[in-house]
Amino acid sequence: MPIDPLDPYVQLVMEAPPLPDYILGPEAPPSPDYIPGPEAPPSPDYISGPE
Repeated sequence: MPIDPLDPYVQLVMEAPPLPDYILGPEAPPSPDYIPGPEAPPSPDYISGPE
């Protein structure tokens, strides 16, 4: 039997506060201090080695 979201009991349960032993987690992971940017292509003057 599917749950009717308009059922008053279902609304009461969905609005109930979390259990006292429930520990909220972080909403988002902390952002790093350094965010790496895109790597630059090699310089046209760069010599890769003997070819």
